[in-house]
Amino acid sequence: MMSTPIADHSTLTDRYQTTVPASIRRALKLKRRDRIHYSVRSNGEVVFSRASNETKHGPVMVNFLNF
Repeated sequence: MMSTPIADHSTLTDRYQTTVPASIRRALKLKRRDRIHYSVRSNGEVVFSRASNETKHGPVMVNFLNF
């Protein structure tokens, strides 16, 4: 995985929205409309990761939608 940790921050808006910082988007190779996944650990730590597009649709449907 990554050898150098990347850390950044963003602000939560009044509508509870935020922008994923460019450094994080680059590290996770996120593109527009990509899905992201959040996991909250018991110690309050949040793990933010790129979600598989196949979790919403099966692999055949993903290939069709990308066509």
